[in-house]
Amino acid sequence: RTAFGQPIAGVRLHVNGVADLTGNVLADTSLLLGYTPTPSDIVISEILFEPRADDFDGQPNQPEYIEFTNRSARGLSPRGLFWTDRPDETGVADTVRIPAPAAGALPPDGYAVVYAEPIDDLDGPRREGTLAAAFPQTDLQQLETLLLPLDATSLGLRNTGDAVRVQALDGALLDEVSYSPS
Repeated sequence: RTAFGQPIAGVRLHVNGVADLTGNVLADTSLLLGYTPTPSDIVISEILFEPRADDFDGQPNQPEYIEFTNRSARGLSPRGLFWTDRPDETGVADTVRIPAPAAGALPPDGYAVVYAEPIDDLDGPRREGTLAAAFPQTDLQQLETLLLPLDATSLGLRNTGDAVRVQALDGALLDEVSYSPS
């Protein structure tokens, strides 16, 4: 085990020559560091609340999604982020945890897309990605986009309009957008 002699700072961490217990050596690698976002670092850039969903139109059904943009100059980690909608008359708001990626951070000027993608079974692979199928003209792998599928059939976005409030783990409001059909 090796400990860093000082706190990690900067935008990227460069790693070279790290070996595992069986002798496999990691070549020179650069990892984007993911910092905790602060207000105005992440903004809601797009909401698809009423997706095309007709099983008989010959087109793939679209999933609901919310797209976020990193406006900061450093990588941001979505870990611990969540969104809430407009509270009802009793003050209760629905809360959705933003899925954390297995690896990676949201790059500067990059996008993250949270979308509903049910898993066929807990041990098997995800079925064909509904986001990729619905937008075949877009090569999602070529974009600086962090894809964050949520194991659900819906994100719970109301077609009649609502609000989306993105918050940090400590409850700090990062961005808020109201939307309506008009």
